[in-house]
Amino acid sequence: MKRLSRESQKREKLHPKLWQPGYVVLRHILFALSDFSVRIRGAGTTRLLDLGCGMKPYRSLFPFVQEFIGFDIEKNECVDVVGLNWELPFEENAFDALLCTQVLEHTAKIPETVSEIRRVVKNGGLIFISVPLAYPEHGAPYDYYRFTRYGLKEIFKDFEVIKIFQQGGYMNTLFRLFTVFLEYIPFSRFVLFPIFLFNNIASLFFDAVFEYVGRFRAGERLKKVYFGFPENYSLILKNKK
Repeated sequence: MKRLSRESQKREKLHPKLWQPGYVVLRHILFALSDFSVRIRGAGTTRLLDLGCGMKPYRSLFPFVQEFIGFDIEKNECVDVVGLNWELPFEENAFDALLCTQVLEHTAKIPETVSEIRRVVKNGGLIFISVPLAYPEHGAPYDYYRFTRYGLKEIFKDFEVIKIFQQGGYMNTLFRLFTVFLEYIPFSRFVLFPIFLFNNIASLFFDAVFEYVGRFRAGERLKKVYFGFPENYSLILKNKK
């Protein structure tokens, strides 16, 4: 299947459609980002670093931020500063907040990068991180890691974990992996759209069912098992120095 242009990918991340292959996880990430946006606005954030910004797809979610600095390893029209995540060319406490979406799996030096994040964000500043758990290799050869809930808590043990968003469960992950497989078949997207639409609706249905069942004592364990294999995690952290 033909790959989308960067601009098309940017639009799909910010305005995912129900027939879009990555709709469910993008919907989850946008929900978590909305929570993050409200929190940092309330904290009076004026300077934010988008670490691994790509095309800055989420810039419009933060209209109140006066300086939205895009940092990436490769230059494009949206990147303000080029460099490596583990060697940030910024002064200590340079930013009120930091955004890092679907980047750490492509980062060779995780401990050094986390240390740099801690250094450049002010004490008490908020940080948004999103990473995959169940997703095929991509961006080869620069794809190094997958993350569990407990691995993330260990990686960010020097930060205060404000909230963890668990994005999807077993059925969503199965449907999503099947969708990814279909994306590699050389068919037009319009041929596959009905299948993507069905997969997304089914994923949302099962998520809702198990969320509801989990409200009852008898369903607590079932809910825990079902949501034990999400496609993605998002975190909101507070920097502590």
